[in-house]
Amino acid sequence: MNDAANICRSFVFKNARCCYHRMRFISRVCLFVAVAALLTVPSDGWRRRRRRRRPPPPPVHCQVGQWSPWSTCSASCKGGSQTRQRSITVHPAHGGSGCPALTELRPCNTQTCPLDCTVADFGNWTKCDPCERKQERTRLVVRPSQFKGHDCPVDLYETRPCATNEVCPPSDSCGEEKFTCQNKRCIPKIQTCNGDNDCGDYSDERDCDRIFDVCDGQRFDAIPNIAFAGSGYNILNGAVSGNVLDNRLYGGTCDTVYSGDHGKSFRLPENVQNYRFQVLADNSFTTTVYNSAEEYYREERTNSQRNVKVGGSANFLVIKASGGVSHSQSRMTHDVVQSAQRIDSKYFKVMNTVELAQFRMRRSELEPSDYFLRRIRDLPLYYHYLDYRFLIEDFGTHYFSSGSLGGQYEFVYRYTRADLQHSGLSEEEQKSCLSAEAKASFFSFSGSASGSRCKDNALSQKNSGSFTLSASESFSYVKGGSSEKAGQLAFANGPIPEKYEAWIQDVKRNPAIIRYEITPISELVVGIPQADRKRRNLEQALVDYLNSYHSCKCSPCQNNGQALLIGTDCVCVCKAGTFGISCEQGTQIDNVGAAIHGNWACWGPWTACSAESDGSGQRTRQRTCTNPAPQNGGQACPGQDSETETCTYIDTSGEGFNESSSGGARRPKSPKGEL
Repeated sequence: MNDAANICRSFVFKNARCCYHRMRFISRVCLFVAVAALLTVPSDGWRRRRRRRRPPPPPVHCQVGQWSPWSTCSASCKGGSQTRQRSITVHPAHGGSGCPALTELRPCNTQTCPLDCTVADFGNWTKCDPCERKQERTRLVVRPSQFKGHDCPVDLYETRPCATNEVCPPSDSCGEEKFTCQNKRCIPKIQTCNGDNDCGDYSDERDCDRIFDVCDGQRFDAIPNIAFAGSGYNILNGAVSGNVLDNRLYGGTCDTVYSGDHGKSFRLPENVQNYRFQVLADNSFTTTVYNSAEEYYREERTNSQRNVKVGGSANFLVIKASGGVSHSQSRMTHDVVQSAQRIDSKYFKVMNTVELAQFRMRRSELEPSDYFLRRIRDLPLYYHYLDYRFLIEDFGTHYFSSGSLGGQYEFVYRYTRADLQHSGLSEEEQKSCLSAEAKASFFSFSGSASGSRCKDNALSQKNSGSFTLSASESFSYVKGGSSEKAGQLAFANGPIPEKYEAWIQDVKRNPAIIRYEITPISELVVGIPQADRKRRNLEQALVDYLNSYHSCKCSPCQNNGQALLIGTDCVCVCKAGTFGISCEQGTQIDNVGAAIHGNWACWGPWTACSAESDGSGQRTRQRTCTNPAPQNGGQACPGQDSETETCTYIDTSGEGFNESSSGGARRPKSPKGEL
């Protein structure tokens, strides 16, 4: 059979549509039907092509539900984690997109764990002082509280009365060449009976057969406010303390200085080498930018260090200890540091000064105040830290060796870094806006701030067109003038020239010391019985007092934050880009590779003094760069890890101290200015 017949037969057998009898299979009708049916039966390839042309079903994309709440943090501090989950509500099909992550993880509580204050046991009782008839013992703060840990106990010192057979050495004689005042002050005999109160209690003017007037009958008033220049100064907090110098004494001379503003001459005190009346009122405002609270504190401390006078015979350790903690306890520093923990911020300091006069004290033979002299005289001969500490707290750590009298207006404005970026202003424009708005407020100057980008930027538009009022926070610090007049200088939205002028006039009556150099008060312990020993004790007390506030006792902060010991609590001063209680939040700006820079741990104890036959010797101490150690390519600690100084062996068994610096301390081999 031909192919058509075979196809027909296959078709008939399979479909049974016609030609049911085999003999009729090849009939003409059947053949016609078969051929027609064949033409209508699709082949397998055709079926496949037809199936491909059918539209595919639409894709079904994955759909998920809402996130669950975050789980509880796995740790309360030092870095834990939290998770949250979500479930699939529609599974993907027909090529739909897959499902996103169903579990999410984030860090939490990254701040350093709280550290409670720990203190050592009380040390031995000091030797019974034969004059005070008392002894004391102390215990040291081993680790200050930090990161909101528990505070230190208040009882760090104990005293008790004691008895001793040792006799208190006499201290009421000034020798044959000097006159002994009733208050135990020693003055040259030539200063008696000259009409001046050289003793401070007029005992030098009693029982006089004749008065030799050093001013030949002329009368000169004291320089206005010159007594204030004799105040003590505490380098920790920048506070002015009780008078350590008596600027009412004239030392048997009649030197004068003329004031053009007053139109007359004033008498120059013995302590003052020179004094110049010069009123300098600056109508401009100086604006300084700080990228972080750490940068602000670092510059304030550096400026304070520059004021410490290194000359004289002061023990180098006193100078060094002063620089390490200067300005750390000031109110302004505290305010700025606390504000920086909340959010990444930038700071602007706007300052204006009014200078009235400049002074410089004599280099030697200064006359201390009567009260300071009595307190020095009453100090124990043996080193009782508590007694010497009380003296420091009452009179400060330093005295003013030179300075300027006047007033100083200082405001620090805090802006969040995000707000400043949103403003669209450059850093120079931001500084210019603050200075211009301050001048407009205090002096009614207009034009420089109005109609400029200071008003039109996105940040100022939210705050009545004022860039200054857009600050998140501000801190004021006004020196000079009464508290009432100074308080009225708080920035207001509008001109206040009358308040500024009132403050200027009040500063003339109540000036402060603004620009100055300072010298340790131990330099004033001269010319009294047992002066050398008490001066050494006071130097040791200054070192111990200042070092008790050194941040080397603090644990490291994160992100290279600077630890700062405030009282007995350590706080972290954060670098730019970071914030938080331990600077744990944010990312430090310009710190490639997350480098951790090294910082010194505290100095170890001094070795025993290697006494020579003449009583002199040397001692050394060391420290390690482990607080923290440098990591990830961070910088090593600056300076040396050991230092040596001369010492003098003192037999003080039972006192708790068996050696003392001689005052001729060797400077360690460290970079210039390293403290």
